[in-house]
Amino acid sequence: MSEVEALLSVDAGRVPAGAVVFRARDPESEVRRLRTVLAVGAGLVTVGLAIAGVAREPVAMLVLTTTMLALSATRTAPEGDEGRHKRPTMVLTTSGIIVRDGSGLRSWQYEEIADVRTCVCQGQIGIVVVLTTGAMHFIDNLSFARGEHVGGLIRRHLQPRGT
Repeated sequence: MSEVEALLSVDAGRVPAGAVVFRARDPESEVRRLRTVLAVGAGLVTVGLAIAGVAREPVAMLVLTTTMLALSATRTAPEGDEGRHKRPTMVLTTSGIIVRDGSGLRSWQYEEIADVRTCVCQGQIGIVVVLTTGAMHFIDNLSFARGEHVGGLIRRHLQPRGT
């Protein structure tokens, strides 16, 4: 199975045998988690004040605040063109790598790869895939969930090169 076929299979919800899939991290997840905690806290305070017999106006304001926090903690559907684009994904198969990210769709066979190095490029920490031709390709592996493991997984497939 080629890398492109593997990616299409992953997009369809099927992970090919021997493949490892890395999906894009959700950049808003931590903010949503904080808003959820705040909504639960505000809800508990609201219930406590209502039971204590506090006037209606402050309780009503807390109900509104709790509702706004709860709504802002939910995930929203992508708007317009954003919803049409495929999610960034990286698939490591038994024969190579395919990456779909902000740089487009790229793939490499393991025999083409000379080395994988961690680097900082334009302020971003990531990995550089060094090909046997000398070409280098930057991958923002930390933008993928569990992406910190990518370099080690790729190195496992590289053949030791004699000097």
